[in-house]
Amino acid sequence: MNNKYIQFVIGILVIATLWSCNQGSEYSRLLKQEKAKVERQDSLFLGMYLGMTIDSFYKHCFMLNKDTIVWQGSKNMSVQYYIDEGVKSKTVMNFYPSTESDVIEEMLAYFQYVAWAPWNKSLHQEALKQDLMQLFMEWYGGNEFVEVPHPIDSIGYVKLDANRRITLENDDVNKIKVTFKDMRAE
Repeated sequence: MNNKYIQFVIGILVIATLWSCNQGSEYSRLLKQEKAKVERQDSLFLGMYLGMTIDSFYKHCFMLNKDTIVWQGSKNMSVQYYIDEGVKSKTVMNFYPSTESDVIEEMLAYFQYVAWAPWNKSLHQEALKQDLMQLFMEWYGGNEFVEVPHPIDSIGYVKLDANRRITLENDDVNKIKVTFKDMRAE
């Protein structure tokens, strides 16, 4: 092999490694900074919040359903909500809390464009991911999303504000999985 080619490959590997370490250190720095805050950021969406009891969650969703704001979601296991504003195309969100505790410490949400189709490139995952990051900045303000290494997607996005962590990652071919987590519950 050509010596210049080997040096070029080694150079690329070094740059990739440094970039990866830099991204991880940005997240680590932000994590340390946000965990040190005394304030809490518990709001989720639709009047729900981290720390809400599971019983209150079900009662709240019942009232939202009664007012035709949310519906029974996919596979009878989630709550469904449609988002029309702040996204380029109507988006459906299916969400449910982790029920390992009596209070909401983690909320899982799955988003997808209603008009998604394999041939419609403008409504693929990357566009949805960008829409959601922009929408969440409108909803929550605070820190920007940072890129973090992800074992499946190679890159995920995380937003940290005090105790609330919002993680975006690809799920299925047309969905984005969003995890809202109370870091103080870890």
